[in-house]
Amino acid sequence: MKKLMYLSFCILSVFCLLQPVVAMEMELEGAIAQLWLSGPSESIEKVLNNYTTSSDSVLATKASFHLSCFKLMQGEKAKASEILSNLEVTAKTDRDKDMLKSLKELLLPQIEATPENFNRKISLDFKDTYVRDILKIISKQSDTNIVVHKNVNEKITLTLKDATVMQALNSICAAADLRYENNDGIFIVMPKKNARDGYVKKEIMLAFLSPDEAVKLLVSSTGNASDIMIKATKNSVLLEGNPNLLEKLESFLQTQDKLGKAQKISVKIWKIEPGQKITMQEFSSLDEQARKKVAKIIAAPSIISLPGKESTIKVGSENDEEKDSQKESFSYSFSCIFHETGVTDRFRLIANVKVHGISFIKGEKHEISNEFAPTIEIMRNKWVVLPLNEDKEQLYLELQIANYVK
Repeated sequence: MKKLMYLSFCILSVFCLLQPVVAMEMELEGAIAQLWLSGPSESIEKVLNNYTTSSDSVLATKASFHLSCFKLMQGEKAKASEILSNLEVTAKTDRDKDMLKSLKELLLPQIEATPENFNRKISLDFKDTYVRDILKIISKQSDTNIVVHKNVNEKITLTLKDATVMQALNSICAAADLRYENNDGIFIVMPKKNARDGYVKKEIMLAFLSPDEAVKLLVSSTGNASDIMIKATKNSVLLEGNPNLLEKLESFLQTQDKLGKAQKISVKIWKIEPGQKITMQEFSSLDEQARKKVAKIIAAPSIISLPGKESTIKVGSENDEEKDSQKESFSYSFSCIFHETGVTDRFRLIANVKVHGISFIKGEKHEISNEFAPTIEIMRNKWVVLPLNEDKEQLYLELQIANYVK
């Protein structure tokens, strides 16, 4: 019985000792979760600062790590690259590494895109002046791009001497409780609450649409709304704005980013001018302007087609020669079927082109009657030149497949 009572006393003692530790861990974890969900706040900063001096080395290390992240989120740009590098070394858990990766993707483009003009020295002296008016003057003096959110209506008193534009911007944001976003060198100043209340970032990875096509679709669906930021990356689209609207835009984009979408197939038939002789390889290497010096476009149709569906265009009659063989004429038919492949933006195109033409060179009649049926693999938005007729009359066929956006 005495042994049982002693054992119970030991367990109770350990529980009492552990209880404060568990409570501290919960408080710190709560602050960290709130930081990454809602953004920086004074209460979160207070908790993180308290635990950086904890006697528990694990808690202190964790608090220091996330306090550095806190400062970067809050707009600490000085030595940001160096701070990120140090954080990468101290990130131990998979969760910390994932959080840091997201933060790095967010900050590095901003750091790298900071204009050189932001290092210019300026002096300011304003009393009870609207922030937007101050920023307008800074923008003109330093020849930088600064956009002010419609909800920025604060007045401040500010005196700065020989401060850089970046220092001035940071000081103004700190004094007026504002924040800014760097969008490829264009600085957008906005209320801090936008970071926590209804302003989020979202990256949408693309499977079949190109980033530029996705941006075009999103801009057309939003009417280029000023409170939504849309940016293309290598294989995704970055969105910033109201979470409800971003959710709708993501849903819309997912319905568009699928196999089986209509494509626009554009065709150009080039006729080399009399007296010119140029090979297909030479012609392919020329840009549009240079091509027009040695050839002319005699047809440029386009059709909208679905995968696996044959589409056809006919211009003129294939038997025009029977009508009047003494006049110049040109007729053609173009039909094609395209299939999607396992590679994004690559299609297999099966085409059939029939041309008939009559021309007179130095009074001599020349007839063209040719059928060309190529099967090629073609990348989206890339023009491909093919030989159509290389006899006395040189004809080249140029093809392109592009995503069809209504």
